Amino acid sequence: MSTLVQATEGKLVVVTSYPPDTTTTFKKAFEKKYPGIKVEMLKKKTTAGVKYLQETAGNNTSDLFWASAPDAFEILKGDDLLQKYQTKVKGIPEKVGAFPINDPDGYYKGFAASGYGIMWNTRYLKAKKLPVPHEWEDLTKAVYHNHVGMSAPSRSGTTHLTVETVLQGKGWEEGWATWKET
Repeated sequence: MSTLVQATEGKLVVVTSYPPDTTTTFKKAFEKKYPGIKVEMLKKKTTAGVKYLQETAGNNTSDLFWASAPDAFEILKGDDLLQKYQTKVKGIPEKVGAFPINDPDGYYKGFAASGYGIMWNTRYLKAKKLPVPHEWEDLTKAVYHNHVGMSAPSRSGTTHLTVETVLQGKGWEEGWATWKET
């Protein structure tokens, strides 16, 4: 069922991996602009969201999939679970670095570019007498051995993009060497 049809029935269903502190703002703004439509946010990890859309494809009640993992959209596209979308927004670059923003066939669009990087616990660094890291390569230094952690790329779309960015930027061999050193 298309978004337009469901929206006229008074409900917009969004399957998303984003937390409520992000989605609530969008939900309130949408419901304010369209007071006759209630937004339902189905919070699921990206992989669970993809599985949910695959399993409910025969009786789909979802209107929008909102996540940060391009590979998830490729899976949904490959399963013919996406509709083409034409954006009205102009001026968005086609790529950030070598990474494409939108699907060239028009089945999904990038909606935001977020910064990410290294963060640290200042008390931990002080207690362990560690220097503040400034670059990704800093984390490969011996002084940081057993002091670095990250989310599993299979559980976090943002972490997956971080891993992909390093691999694409440095190439397969050098990229994996960097991750193994970190």
